[in-house]
Amino acid sequence: NNNFFTTDGAVTFFDFDLCGYGWRVYDIAMFIWSMRQIQAPAELGETFVAGYQSRRPLSSAELAAIPSFVAMVQIFMMGFHADCTDWAGRAFLNGSYWENGFGLLQSLAQEGEAIR
Repeated sequence: NNNFFTTDGAVTFFDFDLCGYGWRVYDIAMFIWSMRQIQAPAELGETFVAGYQSRRPLSSAELAAIPSFVAMVQIFMMGFHADCTDWAGRAFLNGSYWENGFGLLQSLAQEGEAIR
């Protein structure tokens, strides 16, 4: 829902959820996290980071922080989902949900980086 496509094929990404001061690395991590949720090819994350790099390069510290931020997104989202049960229900918070959620955290820890 954060993509706008023009008739000539141009794409604009925008996201005003939770808007405010933040880190670009968190924005990148959110995209990479989202791509992992749908099991998209790693090249999408690489292309996304390259786009950021082409406009305003990330420092080596920022690049190194991406995996940690992807893990933070995962932890945040698990907490957010658990917190919104009043209006979203609990059915989706089944064993598979938690297994996948903690599985991603384990994968990130084993990989040492989110998406190359």
